[in-house]
Amino acid sequence: MSSAPREDKPPPSCEYGNPRCGARPARFYPCGWKCDRHQPARTHRRTAP
Repeated sequence: MSSAPREDKPPPSCEYGNPRCGARPARFYPCGWKCDRHQPARTHRRTAP
């Protein structure tokens, strides 16, 4: 059995903001990939400074 060569993909990055944060490492949450700084518990319902 031969298998097709596997493509190396970069690790997922943080999807927060516009433009995106892009930090690594990122963890998956139901709302997408987020870094430690932008995890949903810290950014949900954040008030303006």
